[in-house]
Amino acid sequence: MLLIPSSVEPLSGVIPRQATPIVWLWLALVLAIFVVERVVAFDQNLKFGYVPQALFMGITLVSASWSLYGDPALFDLWQLWSHLFVHSHWWILMAEILVMLVIGRALERTLGSALFVAVLVCLGPLGGVLMVLLSHQLVYVGGLPFMLGLIGLTMGRMPGAVMQWGIAWWAIVAVGYWRLFRLPVHIMVFLPLILSAVSAQENPAINIVVGLLLFVVGLGFGVLVRRFEPPFKA
Repeated sequence: MLLIPSSVEPLSGVIPRQATPIVWLWLALVLAIFVVERVVAFDQNLKFGYVPQALFMGITLVSASWSLYGDPALFDLWQLWSHLFVHSHWWILMAEILVMLVIGRALERTLGSALFVAVLVCLGPLGGVLMVLLSHQLVYVGGLPFMLGLIGLTMGRMPGAVMQWGIAWWAIVAVGYWRLFRLPVHIMVFLPLILSAVSAQENPAINIVVGLLLFVVGLGFGVLVRRFEPPFKA
């Protein structure tokens, strides 16, 4: 059993029920990269020979070239977004998947897929760039600051929104869910902040500051969107 949030509920009205292809594409990509990378590394370390050398080299190249580098000699433009899909720890990946499943789907349904993609394109690079510049890290992967930006965006677009929490039953896959209580969306801010501090290589304060900056940027963007979009239908 696992206590997890399942949905976002605005203060008034109902979030439209529609498909969220961008979120599912995002999740499929990050999971595929993480799983294949770990399988390839596991096989190569133990010399089982299940993974061809060409696949090993290809996955290694993707993992390396998609990371965000502070060294101009190693930097490529696509790394501003590709670093969001590469993860060094499974627990960071699980936290980001949780945020995307709950917060990301609510945002894509609220904003529409086109505007949600625009948010990813504009907000996605900020966290990684700030981490490289402020912490002087040679390489950065993951999207915890970006997740905080999405949480802020949700709070700005849906002030007063709450999240439904409950217990999920698992038997390889989820087989049941028991709703328990609702909590304000801002409770979710603490999850990426804590993980950012725990995963910090040197100075946890910088990770927290960058995460909070992304949260404020997302909050401001959400307020801006709310001014131009119609309210939710009852």
